[in-house]
Amino acid sequence: MAVLAVFLVEGKYNHDYGHITGSILEARSTMGPVAVPDTFDLSRLLPRGSDYIFYEGSLTTPPYTECVLWTVMLRPVEVSVNQVTLCTSLLFYSYSKTTVTELLSSPCM
Repeated sequence: MAVLAVFLVEGKYNHDYGHITGSILEARSTMGPVAVPDTFDLSRLLPRGSDYIFYEGSLTTPPYTECVLWTVMLRPVEVSVNQVTLCTSLLFYSYSKTTVTELLSSPCM
């Protein structure tokens, strides 16, 4: 599994991230999937420049399996306070006890 991580910093409204936050709000109100326009350019969500670090690590939520190839962009992307709040509101999960059997049947194996 590969993960591309981008840090967000509070600042001015980011029109490129406006597409994402708008889709999040739409998905929440309809409780269903949201179509991404064909014109959506994922590369516009990345910070300017190409400085990054790369390492092998693990999932950050249970079962924490060590199967992730992380690429972390070193420069943050500026977004508004409301955009940060909306993105961080997605960071929830319910904790449940993980068994060895569940770890062995991880999606990364």
